[in-house]
Amino acid sequence: MLSFVRDDAGFYQFGTCTITANQAGNEKFNAAKEVSANIDVNATAKRDQTVTFLTDLTALVGQTVALSAKLNTGLTLTFTSYPVEVCEVTGNNITYKAEGMCTVVVKNAGDNYNNPVEKNFEIKVMSKGVFSLLFADDQTNPIYQAIEGESLKIGLTFKANSIDANKNAKFYLKIAAGSTALMLTPNGLVPATDPLQMLTSLALPADQTTLLLYSGPLPAGKYRVYTAYQTDDGKKEEAISIFTVKAKQTVTFTNLPTSVKAGDKVDLTLTGGASNNPIELTSATVDICSVQNKTVTFVAEGNCILEATQAGNEAVTNASARGVISVKSSGVFSLSVTDWLKAITQATDADNLKINLTFKAPADDVGKTATFYLTASTATTKLMFANGNWVAATNPLQTAASSVLPKDAITLYLFAGTLGAGKYTISAKYQIGDRVVEATSVLNIITKAYAGAYATGKMMSNSDVYATAYATAIAAGKSYTYASTYAKAKENGAFDGDAHRLAVIADAASEATSSGTTSSGLTGSQEAERLIQNAVIYEFVVLKKMKGSIPLIK
Repeated sequence: MLSFVRDDAGFYQFGTCTITANQAGNEKFNAAKEVSANIDVNATAKRDQTVTFLTDLTALVGQTVALSAKLNTGLTLTFTSYPVEVCEVTGNNITYKAEGMCTVVVKNAGDNYNNPVEKNFEIKVMSKGVFSLLFADDQTNPIYQAIEGESLKIGLTFKANSIDANKNAKFYLKIAAGSTALMLTPNGLVPATDPLQMLTSLALPADQTTLLLYSGPLPAGKYRVYTAYQTDDGKKEEAISIFTVKAKQTVTFTNLPTSVKAGDKVDLTLTGGASNNPIELTSATVDICSVQNKTVTFVAEGNCILEATQAGNEAVTNASARGVISVKSSGVFSLSVTDWLKAITQATDADNLKINLTFKAPADDVGKTATFYLTASTATTKLMFANGNWVAATNPLQTAASSVLPKDAITLYLFAGTLGAGKYTISAKYQIGDRVVEATSVLNIITKAYAGAYATGKMMSNSDVYATAYATAIAAGKSYTYASTYAKAKENGAFDGDAHRLAVIADAASEATSSGTTSSGLTGSQEAERLIQNAVIYEFVVLKKMKGSIPLIK
C-alpha cells in the first residue's frame, strides 16, 4: 500500500510540477519503486513580471562590466543599449566608450503564463581624465542628457600640464548632430568652418579650473561635443563627449471619466509618444480601484489615482501621466450610530445605542434580495452581529439581516443596545452575488466610571494610555486618587511596579490630608502630588504605614 505523509500540494508558480512518491522497505518488504507524475500548472490570466536592476548606475569611460538584473519569475533577460557611441552590449557585458548617458534596455518576451516586460535603466558614464566636458542644468546640477527647449550649460574642467601653466591658449567648441555641425564663437552658435573659429583665449592656470563655454537650449538630437585648447607654441588638449537632447514624449488619457460608481468597470484608452513603447497603467490606490491591462475596476468609494508610464528611447524622454477618478457609492449607503436622538461618535459602555443603515439601492439591485452584515472592530477584536447578539467574527461572516431591496430610500435598524469599551470601526454591508456595498463609521466607547470621573475633573489627562489605566484601576475598586496617580505614572512610562507603588503612596497621603492632619489647606490629591516629589516622605508613609501627622514639604 502506498500512502502520503501529506496528500495535498500547493502550486506556487506556473509551469510543470513534478511530484515523486516513494516508500521505504522493512525486514519483510523491499523498498517500493519510486514513481513520478507531472502536473501542468495553468493560469486563467497572465501575470506581470517585475525587473530588478542590480548594475551600478554610474561608470567610467573604458570600463567593461557584467550586467546584472533579475525577474521575479526567474525567466531569462536579454540586454541591449544605446547610443553605441557611449556604450555597447556584448552578451551580458557592457563596455563604456565615451562620456554621456547610456541607456540599458532589459527585456523578456514572456511566455504562456507571464506578460512580456521591457524596462530602461540609465547609467551615467564619466571621464577619468582632467580635461573633460561637463553638462549641467540651470541650477548647475550635473546632467548627462537634456530635454528639448530646456536651458543647459556646457563647461570644461581642465588642469594644464605644469610645462603649459601660464601659457596663453585658444579654446574651441564644436557641436555636431548628424550632418549638421555648429561651432561656438563669441557671436554664438554658427555653422562650423574648417579650421574652427576661436571661442576665447586665456592664460592657462596651474590649478584645476572649470570654464563655462555655453549656456542656452539646444534642439533635439544626439550631439558629438568636441572641445579643445591650443597654446601659442602648438600644444593641444581635446575632449569629446556624447550628449543627447531628447524630444519630450507625452502620455494622454483619451477617455478618462470624472466620476463612476463602486462596482463599475471602465476600459481606458491612452495615446503615447514617438517611442511606440507599450503604455503601462497601474493603480496608486489599490483599495479604491484595480487595473488589469487597461481595464479599471472600481471597488470602493474615494479617489482612484491611476499612473500611466511609457518608456522612452534614444530620441525621446520617458513619459508619465496621472489620472484621478472620483468613485461614488453605488446608490445611497450610509451608516450612523445614534443615542436615539442624534448621531454620535463617542458614548459610554452603559449607554443605549442604535446603529442605523440608510440606503437607496441602485436601479440594477431594486427587487433583489440582499444579505446584510454588521461588524464592530477594535485594534485587537472583531465582532459580528448575528442572531441578536455580538459574537466573535467568523469567516465567512454570519448574516445580520436579509431584505428585498426597495426602490425608495429606507433606514434599516440593525442594532439597539450597549457595547463594551473600545475604539470601534463599525462596518455594515450588503451583498448580492459577488457584489458588495459597504459603509463604515467610527465610534469610541469609554467606561462609565472613566466618563464620570473626567466630567467631574478628577482625571488629569484624556490620553488613551491614561484612560485605559484609569478605567482598569476604577474597575478594580480603587479610589479616584489611586486611579489618577496610577494612570498618570503609566502615561509617563513608569514600570508597572513603580506605577502601583506611587498610587499606593498617593492614596495614603490623600487619606492623611482628608482626615485633617495637615494645615496646608490643600486637597488630598494636591497634597499627594507634592508628596510624590519627596522620596523620603513617601517611603516613610508607605513602608511604616503611618497615617498621623506628616511633615509636609512646603
